[in-house]
Amino acid sequence: MSKKLLDLDIFTLLNSLKFQKLGKNNNGLFNSFRLKTPVVVSQKLAFTHRFYHKTADGLCSLWFEKTLKTICVRYFTQESFLSLNDYNTVVEKTLEDLHDHFDILADQGYFSKDYDSTLTDGVLTIKLADNRIYVINKQTPNRQLWLSSPESGPKRYDFVDNSWVYSHDPTDTMHEFLSKELQTLFKKEIQLSHLSYAKRN
Repeated sequence: MSKKLLDLDIFTLLNSLKFQKLGKNNNGLFNSFRLKTPVVVSQKLAFTHRFYHKTADGLCSLWFEKTLKTICVRYFTQESFLSLNDYNTVVEKTLEDLHDHFDILADQGYFSKDYDSTLTDGVLTIKLADNRIYVINKQTPNRQLWLSSPESGPKRYDFVDNSWVYSHDPTDTMHEFLSKELQTLFKKEIQLSHLSYAKRN
């Protein structure tokens, strides 16, 4: 299935996804793709997974009795296609790179003397000024990374197209989010785009 045929310009990761096509006369499998989160690829075409999913824009039932509005979340992601070994390898490298880089930034004077960071058993904890604590931890059953920010709260990231992408916004990668939030917080340029799994393929 080509990107052009789907009228889709946000991702090219279709090889390992399964779609269900919505419509009065066609509720069968559309192709050998799997879909986790609802996606609208055009004004006339909508796809969703087989389970109940409710958004602010609509409800899709198990038997496709209702369709999603075209303004629903435009996002799809891998569900469980990373093997456990691959997931652990990616997570370990991601967290180690972030941990090492934050230590380097601290040595360069980006943060206050209150700075501290630890990486233990898949949990990266970063303590900054005024007791601001960021926590990034692995969620093996979901093949996700969960981020807790003292400024903006929790976020969940899926590994899509070789980077960690926010489950509710395909334009938001974890590294880019951290970079922007920390730059706003400390009024200094903080780049994380060179780290492992920071950029999409």
